[in-house]
This record gives sequence, C-alpha cells and structure tokens, in this order.
Amino acid sequence: MSRAETVRRQTANRRRVLEQRRRGVDRTVNQLANQFVRLNVRRDRYNLGTITNTNNRYMTVRLSRLLIDRLKEIYTRTWSQRVEYVGSIPFTVNNTRNYVRFNQPTARTNQQLASVTPTQEELTQYIVYHTHPVPEHQTPLFTYPSEPDLRAYIANYPAVQANLILENQGVLRHRSSRN
Repeated sequence: MSRAETVRRQTANRRRVLEQRRRGVDRTVNQLANQFVRLNVRRDRYNLGTITNTNNRYMTVRLSRLLIDRLKEIYTRTWSQRVEYVGSIPFTVNNTRNYVRFNQPTARTNQQLASVTPTQEELTQYIVYHTHPVPEHQTPLFTYPSEPDLRAYIANYPAVQANLILENQGVLRHRSSRN
C-alpha cells in the first residue's frame, strides 16, 4: 500500500468520525431546543434599536433593521429622482428594557441635487440625516461631509447628536466626541 493511499484512507476515516460527532451534537441540540418554551416575540421587534452603552453624557444606540430599510428607501428615491433629501429620526427610549423605538423618519427635499437644508424643527431632533447622491461606478465611490454639513452639525450641537449622511456605500455619521 502506498503512502498516498494511507493518507487518503486516514483522511476519510477522520471525516467519518467528525461527521458522526457532529450528528450527535446536532441531535442533542435539537432535543434540548424542543424542550424550551416558545416565547411570544413582539411584532415591532424589527423597529427597536438597542442601547449598547450609556452614561450621563451620551447614549450609543444600534439602529433597528426597519429603520435602516426605511433609510435605504429614502436613498433609493434620492438616486431615482436626482434630488437630495433631509430629515430627522424621532425616537422614544424605554429604559427598562434598553430599547429605542424609532418612528418613521421625516423626508423632505427642495428639488436640488447639490444641497438641501434642514428646517429648524428637524435641527431640534437628536438624529438628523441627509442624502448624498453618488453615481454608480465600477469602483466604490463615497462622499465626504461638505463644509455646510459640518457647520450645521457644529452649530446645532448638542441638540443634534448624530448627523447621518446616506449614500450608496451606506451611512457616514458625524457624532459628538466622548470626552
């Protein structure tokens, strides 16, 4: 018997043993899972953000899947209509469960491609966003915040805690420092 044949046989035996162990583990996990009581999961679970960190100066929140999908829809409108959108993302906090319930983001445009200005009401919200239409390209393109973007954020801090920029590569965010 050749060395190559021996190595092949040993490899096949190892795979067979590992597969039997995996089946045994899978069977055990399935038996344990069948013993659990099923929980009623809230219907709005996809619209709840999670508070990941908080102290007396700031709160870090993971955005909900539904909110991200809504922001993607707004960016899609930006791209198809060739106009910038601006809006805010109102939310309420439930401290007992560390959840943030996001409301429908506002969306407004002035029908211009290169600039859009938020209203004073939008600048009183903690989270403000606007879109940057970026053309599709073979290489990933992204945008930097413009000078008016940075000026608006700085001028309205601390009322505005996060200034999101929606673009084709995702979300770029400005946020306050954690000093």
